[in-house]
Amino acid sequence: MLEEVLEGRQFGFAVERAVFIGTLHRLFVSDSHRDCANWMADYGIEGAEGLALHHFYRAMVWLGEELGEKAQGALVARCVKHVIEEKLFARR
Repeated sequence: MLEEVLEGRQFGFAVERAVFIGTLHRLFVSDSHRDCANWMADYGIEGAEGLALHHFYRAMVWLGEELGEKAQGALVARCVKHVIEEKLFARR
């Protein structure tokens, strides 16, 4: 599903892995993003090879990337994260 949303983007690193690992880090250790790369090194997470702190920051920026103007009555502008949430909801 993330590959579909990422279509046409060329990040040069495994964005899906960065999002996955960043999410795991938040679930298990409510620590800052800065520690995510250090935390990841303690676990054998498949596909994590080569990921560094700046990859996690780039992935988080991408998730928050605005897709257009804020709809009337909306509190925030629609972003990539919202598209992913909608696709996950539709899948279930």
